[in-house]
Amino acid sequence: MPEAPDPSASAFRTAVEAIDAGDAGRLAELLATDPDLATMHAPADFGDDGDGSEDSPFSSGHYEGYFHRPTLLHHVAGNPVRGPIPTNAAELAEVLLDAGAEPDAPCGGGPSQLETAGGTTLGLVMSSRQAVESEQAPGLIDLLIEHGAHAGIADGTLLWLALYHVVECRRQREAAEHLRRHHGVPVDLACAAGLGELETVAGFYGKGGALDLGAASLWRARQKGAGRDDRGPTPAQILVEALAVAAANGRDAVVDYLLDRGVPPNVWATYGPFRVTPLHCAAWAGWPQTCRLLLDRGADATVREPTHGGTAAEWAEHCGHDEVAKLIASKSGS
Repeated sequence: MPEAPDPSASAFRTAVEAIDAGDAGRLAELLATDPDLATMHAPADFGDDGDGSEDSPFSSGHYEGYFHRPTLLHHVAGNPVRGPIPTNAAELAEVLLDAGAEPDAPCGGGPSQLETAGGTTLGLVMSSRQAVESEQAPGLIDLLIEHGAHAGIADGTLLWLALYHVVECRRQREAAEHLRRHHGVPVDLACAAGLGELETVAGFYGKGGALDLGAASLWRARQKGAGRDDRGPTPAQILVEALAVAAANGRDAVVDYLLDRGVPPNVWATYGPFRVTPLHCAAWAGWPQTCRLLLDRGADATVREPTHGGTAAEWAEHCGHDEVAKLIASKSGS
């Protein structure tokens, strides 16, 4: 005899449907009837079990990785893309927060992505294409911080999350800029480079040209779960990382400045899971002017990265940046 459905899972799914529909009134009613929904995490096996379409917002695939066992609040971020983000995401979030939702509750660590445990709603917003493209990211950021979200702010984790994800959505840097401008988050050299803060970048150099101790103040937070040793970086590693993130974020003035200070244009940087050159980073994100600048300053368009064996032009083409791919290919003679 089949097991009876879990009534709490059914209620949770009904509440998620209200969120997906942008129905704040219905969501408030459900929370009033069952206050535990505000803090409940989805069951470990939440989602369609194979009978549902892969296109379903309840496809198990959405819930098996970094979105494993989310709360209702996690669903307002539009990340992962289960369907269109509600146009009143901040209103829905406020209903949940007023009902007792925990702003820093974690999700993640599902069977398909065990290493991604610990994501918060604010972290999902900082890396959400839908949140930035619908221009709802600033309101969600402000609301979550106003209600006590703080995980990943002081150590730069959330700032870095947005700066890194620019390679997937260039507007992601707007979330980083908002967090920095309106909430005073700290930066080190790499974060300042990604934000395009040229004066801050220059300020990390001492009178003798040596890097200030604060140039890698947030380094260890970026290394969490990366399998790298926990020793501090060398000055060369700091500068290479800064050039890579500046290139990925299309910060031409910073790229130019770091090249002028002697950072080689063809250095290898660890960016996410890949070993790439700054040109690969700029091509990956699709910044034609940054690619042109790097090429004019000596970047080698024929270099192939070791993971997939791709040139920067091939990375640009793979990511749909045809203009950039043609620009780089024209410089490589191919």
